[in-house]
Amino acid sequence: MVRQEKDCRQVCVERNWEIAGEYVDNNLSATAQRVIRPEYRRLLADIESGQVDAVVVYDLDRLTRRPIELEGFVNSCAAAGVTRLAFVGGGVDMGTGDGLLAARIKGAFAAEEARKASQRGRRKTLELAERGLLSGGGNRPYGFQRDRVTHNESEAALVREAAERILKGDTLTAVVRAWTARGLQSSTGKRGQSIRSSRFF
Repeated sequence: MVRQEKDCRQVCVERNWEIAGEYVDNNLSATAQRVIRPEYRRLLADIESGQVDAVVVYDLDRLTRRPIELEGFVNSCAAAGVTRLAFVGGGVDMGTGDGLLAARIKGAFAAEEARKASQRGRRKTLELAERGLLSGGGNRPYGFQRDRVTHNESEAALVREAAERILKGDTLTAVVRAWTARGLQSSTGKRGQSIRSSRFF
């Protein structure tokens, strides 16, 4: 990320643009629809309020990988009279039809590449699961030892109990609440609703 920021600053230097602000959403997907990116929202607000008259991104897919979100960005820029969108190695004039077309084409390619990457990831995960293997790195999955293969018997029993409850109609939220009330923790020591993002299941 530091490299990308440095390269964006260099674009500003080359174009003699003053840097009005930096907007960095670390580790937040520009693809997922439900992910809220506070800095991206702040950028849109600053564009709409007239504090920003040009935008520099490392590449268009760093701005968004969703065509519908790109259209929202284009509309915000159009309403504020912002036409300059630059990225490392190029840029587009959103005040022209050709510039908008170029931005939309790049956005469509980014969205398709994100879709394909997600599809490859899901296929790899399924392949590993069919072979009885776990995918990825990160924290120890709940119910397993650190080798990610050997069961942690006490945790595995709880997972089986939870699965039975869910199969009988309980919700995941209800199970999480019950586990929290019993003082149970995720494999990383988290409690409460946060365990849902901690590979409790």
